[in-house]
Amino acid sequence: MLRQRGKISRALHGCFVSVACFSFNGIEWIKNFQSHRKVTWRCIVAQDATRKKEIIEKFKTHDTDTGSSEVQIALLSERITYLTDHFQTHKKDHHSRRGLLKLVGQRRSLLNYLKSKNIDRYRTLIKELGIRK
Repeated sequence: MLRQRGKISRALHGCFVSVACFSFNGIEWIKNFQSHRKVTWRCIVAQDATRKKEIIEKFKTHDTDTGSSEVQIALLSERITYLTDHFQTHKKDHHSRRGLLKLVGQRRSLLNYLKSKNIDRYRTLIKELGIRK
């Protein structure tokens, strides 16, 4: 796979290859080589997966529920909260701000759907999440 002088072969040029992986303070870091010139580090936080499971457990409507409107809205609210905190320190991150607006619109449409189908579930959900009026 590797050519002389430590360069990545032409077949791998432009694709991501995970090379190194280590854990530091409970955070897993993966080193990706996009080409022989560019090296990126990607952070995988194991706590995100456990937080997602906690949210699903809290808002599920039955035992095997992972995609009901309540669960989707709760997961979107968590991501929106994370991005809102992110913008407190990264004020010029306009590309992520566009993604935030898209998430807010998606959550709004799911809330409107839930409101039209079952008003009681809608009211309990917005009370638990602390969103809207």
